[in-house]
Amino acid sequence: MAARKMYALWKSRRLFAQPAKLLRVFRDSRTPTLACILPIVALAYIFFPFDILPDFIPLLGQFDDITIALSLVYAALKMVPEEVFTSLNMEVPRM
Repeated sequence: MAARKMYALWKSRRLFAQPAKLLRVFRDSRTPTLACILPIVALAYIFFPFDILPDFIPLLGQFDDITIALSLVYAALKMVPEEVFTSLNMEVPRM
C-alpha cells in the first residue's frame, strides 16, 4: 500500500513543481482545515529533532522522514475537493 502511495505522488510530481499553485489550493476556503494543517505537520516532522527512527541511523532515518512527510501530503491532497483543483485550472491529482 505504501508503494502505491509513493507511486501516486511520483505521478503527481508536476503538482509539486508548482508550489505557488499548490499554496493557492491550501489557501482556498473550500479546502478542509485538516488538509491545510497536514503539510505544515509534514514540514515540522522533517525538521523536528525527535523522530520515530533517529537520523543518525544511515538511510533508515532519512527514509522514515521522507515516507511520513509524503504520506501526510498525500492525505492532505486526498482531502481537497476536486472542484478546488478545477476552479484553479489545475490538474486533479489521480491517487
